[in-house]
Amino acid sequence: MNSENSWAKLSAYVGFAIKANKAALGIDKISAVKKPPYVILYDKSAGNDTMKKLLRLKEKGCEIFLSDDLLSITGKQGVKVIGICDLSLANAISNFYKENLNDRT
Repeated sequence: MNSENSWAKLSAYVGFAIKANKAALGIDKISAVKKPPYVILYDKSAGNDTMKKLLRLKEKGCEIFLSDDLLSITGKQGVKVIGICDLSLANAISNFYKENLNDRT
């Protein structure tokens, strides 16, 4: 599979989660959900306070992956963090990162 097709697949997974209302956009919304997301993607430009909150979520069992360009994946301007709350989509995204980027947490 070429790189462009694999990134399109990741964007599709994230898009499905957003459309199904199974995604929390932004660290404040992620922190406000009752059950932490299964997977969190964050942009390389996320601030220090966001990173501290992400580390606390990681300690609670969330898988966290770095994205070089979250805008390209989400299609949402200004989003630095997205949490995926659907288990099957979270597993697909986690597998994508582990297979393609060697777990860049």
